[in-house]
Amino acid sequence: MRVPLLLPILFLVPSVPAQTSELPTTIHPAAAAASIRDSHGAQLQPDGTWKAGGADYRARFDGRGFVFEPALGARVPATQRLATQLASIERGGAAVELGAVQGVAQAGTTLVYDRGAIDERFAIGAQGVELAYVFEQPLAGSGDLVVRLALDTTLPLADASSGLRFERAEGGVSIGGVTGIDADGDTVAGSIALEGGELVLRLPGAFVDAASYPLVLDPLVGTSFGVSTNGNDDWKPDAAFDATSGDYLVVWQRTFSASDIDIRGQRVADTGALTGATIFFNSAGVAQNPQVANVNRKNAWAVVYQQVSTLLGQTQSTIELEIVESATGAISYTTRLDVEIITDTTPVLLDPDVGGEGGSDPLYLGPNDDFVVVYNDEVADQIVMRHCWWDGAAVFHASSATPLFTDSPVTFTSYSEPRIARSAGVYGRLLVAVRRTALLSTASSVRGLMVDVEGTAYFPAVLLSNSSLTSIGNLDVDGFDRRFVAAWQGVDANNNTRIQICSIDANISTGALTVKPTVDATTPSLFINQINPAVGYSSSKTWIGYRDSNSLLGTSAFRIKGFDSGTCVACEGALTLDSGTFAANEYIAVATPTSGGAYYDDRGLACWSVTGLGGDIHAQLLKNNAQLGTVQDLGGGCGTGGTVGFAGAPSIGSSWFYPYLQGLPPSAAACFVNFAFGQPGGIACGSCVWIPFQVAYSQPIQGGAVSAPVVIPCDPQLIGVPVDVQFTSLTPLAAPCPQFPGFSISNRWRMTIGQ
Repeated sequence: MRVPLLLPILFLVPSVPAQTSELPTTIHPAAAAASIRDSHGAQLQPDGTWKAGGADYRARFDGRGFVFEPALGARVPATQRLATQLASIERGGAAVELGAVQGVAQAGTTLVYDRGAIDERFAIGAQGVELAYVFEQPLAGSGDLVVRLALDTTLPLADASSGLRFERAEGGVSIGGVTGIDADGDTVAGSIALEGGELVLRLPGAFVDAASYPLVLDPLVGTSFGVSTNGNDDWKPDAAFDATSGDYLVVWQRTFSASDIDIRGQRVADTGALTGATIFFNSAGVAQNPQVANVNRKNAWAVVYQQVSTLLGQTQSTIELEIVESATGAISYTTRLDVEIITDTTPVLLDPDVGGEGGSDPLYLGPNDDFVVVYNDEVADQIVMRHCWWDGAAVFHASSATPLFTDSPVTFTSYSEPRIARSAGVYGRLLVAVRRTALLSTASSVRGLMVDVEGTAYFPAVLLSNSSLTSIGNLDVDGFDRRFVAAWQGVDANNNTRIQICSIDANISTGALTVKPTVDATTPSLFINQINPAVGYSSSKTWIGYRDSNSLLGTSAFRIKGFDSGTCVACEGALTLDSGTFAANEYIAVATPTSGGAYYDDRGLACWSVTGLGGDIHAQLLKNNAQLGTVQDLGGGCGTGGTVGFAGAPSIGSSWFYPYLQGLPPSAAACFVNFAFGQPGGIACGSCVWIPFQVAYSQPIQGGAVSAPVVIPCDPQLIGVPVDVQFTSLTPLAAPCPQFPGFSISNRWRMTIGQ
């Protein structure tokens, strides 16, 4: 196990003064922005059917035909559909015998209905489904090749001038023109028409007669949108990392109509590329507020969401849980954590969140395969917690609900918006934060308490928001074990909305929380407000994402900014991720590798929703510093002290910088890492030059190598500060220093902290 050192430089320099101007940002895009709009794929369902989709549609395949449903957003009351099923194929009036479908095969993102001599293929793309009929051998008869499809749709025919468009004012389904392609690559334009309730696809007889086989006939079925219609179709993203696969899972909700919202997911690699296909969760009815956390030792993500659906004539409000395997993206387990029967469509079980377990370390004696779900139970008037875990036989369990916060009819206070840190560390601790409101006051606050991944709550709760702001809400929290950061928005005396944050230290044994002073993370001005904060925690730097809204111009920008995780002092300016004209209810999520058990990593992922024509989710991989720190070899090594190297650069806010030592002899019995500050002179002994032992600790030797992770605070005052490092090893067969026989040392190295 590598034990990180938090450099004690903060105690050697003055604290950072209040900033009078915006600092430059040190956040840098680590890869090209990934558009989740490109996410698409097909997924086998438990009943043997297939669910598929792209950004603006979903489709279902049952081995007979297929159903295409465009995502038109909440502006349509019910989901629209267009269903087709092959009715006949003919040449010159002579019918081609159609065999029964022999089965549905999958080839990448293409589904194939095997009809013997004819294959019916459905290529699932980001923009739609390409329907193709593949004829392996020439067909009997003469004249045009005609394929007839039975049609069933809720949409009226709007245009037949170029292909067919079935749509209402908000949009609908477009079917492109027909193309014939033979084995030599020769092509011909066919035709498509609506005749007597059937789609009729035609290829000219002369082309069919001259074609080299196999011959393919294919139109494209896609979603069309009405002009000047903006729907909030893709939104409410969340994300978490998985250290084993190196992927993030991004989840979001997709609105098909006012009564139909799906939950979807997509893995994103550390290169920014999309990994695998779209993940279609088993949501039904109106599913909302998806949240995701990682369970590192299980190599899985836990995804929770709220849902309102109808079963056997009863409307239900439920909390749903699904497990996604990080290696494949497959959904391996689905369960319902809670259900209440309701009389309308207003959910009473809502705002779920999930905290996972990144630690799989001997320091934590638990099974390392637990996670915790919190949500608001408005029937019981409580914020509750459920402990979920796998036992030794890999059987999944979920505990009964444990109340964490209970509304009071005596003091007229209520609790809502539960949030939990994404991942526990090696001690299995998580912070839960909630919004507390009073019925007779505009004042509201944020309260928090610590829980562990095995379902123990450490009461009492404490006040997190030491703030004069009113209407506090839209909170978020992240961190692990000993330290957390909470964020919220609130309205100030000038009626402007701003973001505030605070750092919280936790006592592992007692669960007691020490709340540090509240800090203004943003500064609003006339007509400009900051809303919808998101927290992404790492040991040295915490990222705060938020939406900057200009109420005068109707414009917005998504920004992200860095703060020291221990003090919440701003250590850099904001990086603008996106800007434009956005809807009021758009959100950003920020995840770091800490959320998936990688504690020494300087990367992160921001994802945000942008509404407009079709809606979209964007994702951007980030590096949290510019890697401008430097190292210099000062010499002075002796004996068999090994060779020093460095991973990363000594930059403020770095959680992934560490010196390491290689080449120790097998006889080396112990190693000490020594840090010294203030450019001290060396202490000579024989051929050795030691730096003073100001901060020293031992690190285990593994295969002749030693590493010493260093967490550098995100403090601009540290830029330019020199820190010397050296390794001292117990080497019984070497005695380069007569006064201290049996010790060897590495060269001295000077690290100069940069951005």
